[in-house]
Amino acid sequence: MNKDPVNKDLPLKVMCRALYKEMGYCTHYEVRLRTKTYIEAFKSHDLSDIDVIGYSFSPDLSYSVIGAECKSGESHALDEIYKFMGIANYYGLHKAYFVKTKLHSNARNVAVSKGMSTYDAAELRQLLLGLSIDVDKQSKIETALYNRISSAHRHVASIDPKLHSYILFEYWNRDDWRNIHNLIHLLKNTNSYAKQNITLDLKYYHYLVLELFIRATLLVLHKAMNLSLSDLPNSLTVMLYGSADSLNERRQLSDLISQTIGKDERFEPSWQNSFLELCGRFSERPYQSSLMPKMIQDILDDGFFKDMLMIDGRIMKKYDDIVRKFTQDVIHFLKTSANINIDLFEEFLKT
Repeated sequence: MNKDPVNKDLPLKVMCRALYKEMGYCTHYEVRLRTKTYIEAFKSHDLSDIDVIGYSFSPDLSYSVIGAECKSGESHALDEIYKFMGIANYYGLHKAYFVKTKLHSNARNVAVSKGMSTYDAAELRQLLLGLSIDVDKQSKIETALYNRISSAHRHVASIDPKLHSYILFEYWNRDDWRNIHNLIHLLKNTNSYAKQNITLDLKYYHYLVLELFIRATLLVLHKAMNLSLSDLPNSLTVMLYGSADSLNERRQLSDLISQTIGKDERFEPSWQNSFLELCGRFSERPYQSSLMPKMIQDILDDGFFKDMLMIDGRIMKKYDDIVRKFTQDVIHFLKTSANINIDLFEEFLKT
């Protein structure tokens, strides 16, 4: 999250997030884009960020992602638009939005010619009012939610910097299958502190991680279903390592290591069969599976209060029991595979 003491663009970001939520998207602020460089010993460097990103799964688990650049002020709009065009193309946004306090017609014409939607602050506010959204009230709510997730990031950064760094800097830049492997590995470390002091910030952060883990899982599952629905276990195994070539290379390397050390080392992680079985159940109910990330975001937005997590029954009634059951299955899978403290999700498991 943005650590600047004054975030001049925040009023535009919270209105944009309110719009994306109304459109049915799961939303995240300030997704940073990274790439490798050979300068300074092959380190990662931030290219830029997407101020507000929204994603959604269709009932067949196909995926859509949109993003917005939000800028205060009145000048440099053309430069900002051209830069965001490159970002949108680099990240593969299906739709890009450019929002600025005031926007001149020449900048609008350039953006529209490239398929980008543009709004100034007044237009975005009017659009939200047209959707029967109390803009002032919702902006206060969204600002409070922004501050809550910023607090959760700071808290986790102080006790688990590796997990925090991965979620903040790496997750949105990694292949989906790598995110599955990496998150399971990183979550194993939560066991060292989560049993001792479960704070509200820690709970909040792990609901966020749960949502992102499910997102990566559904993306991998959708690719596997497209590869071969009739032989889903095999296609899932392939997609869990990126491609058939990647899987074969890893198996060959594992065989070589086993021969070298004179010991048969297991190639597949211990959790792989459970993961395949879990995804198999999701594939049988793709519509319900597609709703899991949105349900978790509803809990994140409406369930956390100053001193407690209280899941409103009205939230849960919006979703089929299967959606809740599938999400609980993911939690139990992470308990078995990553040894997370299940008390982090105590309130949800009781629903």
